[in-house]
Amino acid sequence: MGLTFTLAVVMGAGASSAMADDVPARVQIETREQLLRLDGSGDLGQVTDLDVLCNECIEALASVRHGKAIQRLRIEGCATDEYLAYHHVACIWISERAARALGRSRALPALTALTITAHGRPLTALLAGRITSSLRRLRVTTDAAGVAALGKASRLGALTHLAIIAHDNKSAAAVRSLVSSRHLRKLDTLRFVSSDSEAEQSLDVDAIRAIATSLRLPALRTLDVSWAYVGDDATAALVAAPWITQLERLGIVYTGAGKRTLEQLAVHGPWTGLSVVWVDSAAARHALPGFAGLLGDPDRWDAEIGTR
Repeated sequence: MGLTFTLAVVMGAGASSAMADDVPARVQIETREQLLRLDGSGDLGQVTDLDVLCNECIEALASVRHGKAIQRLRIEGCATDEYLAYHHVACIWISERAARALGRSRALPALTALTITAHGRPLTALLAGRITSSLRRLRVTTDAAGVAALGKASRLGALTHLAIIAHDNKSAAAVRSLVSSRHLRKLDTLRFVSSDSEAEQSLDVDAIRAIATSLRLPALRTLDVSWAYVGDDATAALVAAPWITQLERLGIVYTGAGKRTLEQLAVHGPWTGLSVVWVDSAAARHALPGFAGLLGDPDRWDAEIGTR
């Protein structure tokens, strides 16, 4: 992941512009003052990978002078991946005001990758802005309204990778709007990121069936619906969809995929474009004609598709 540093330490008392050569490519910002100090010294011009942890920081970021090198921006509101372990910075959701300011900004012309936590209205405000036009990768934690907004976002035409993290977004209508979007013409990879917790599952049975019947994404080659425990019948319906032949990689681990799903995969056999299927390790023991790339290993899956 590379080096992450906190400006409160590096740019504290006694720090000067002479430290510019020590500024790493990835920087974590916890306060508005830290960001303004970094921009004022010109050191922000060396940063390509930025983590922002407060809404005031986001508003300030929208008007920085030296953000032209920033390619990847994370706005999740947590200072570390272990934020539940006694960390003093609380997780935030981006405010509508901050989202609108960032969306309208011209300060980050090189931005291609964004990770964000946003409810429907702030996400809609962000997606309406020019800043999303250059995005290639987007990872978003949102709700059903946010999922629907993604499907309607006309500025996401360059997007190739989209990961959606669960937050009460089990809405078949919202998912249908997303997977049938006419704006996501270049989308290559779509991941619905869930876990084994029922509260953290991005998809339910109706949403899976909406994908099966409504997906119209011509460039899609990788689909991951893993950890959405919907059962064998719903997963089999997904695998039986006519668009499955355009995929190269499919993630269906811990969806409840069983005999019917595996039989449906075998029916497609060598006629499908699928080269990698990520399934439960138990299911991976079954020999399926034409699927030498059947995986039961999540690390191999992440390495295969090149994104988390």
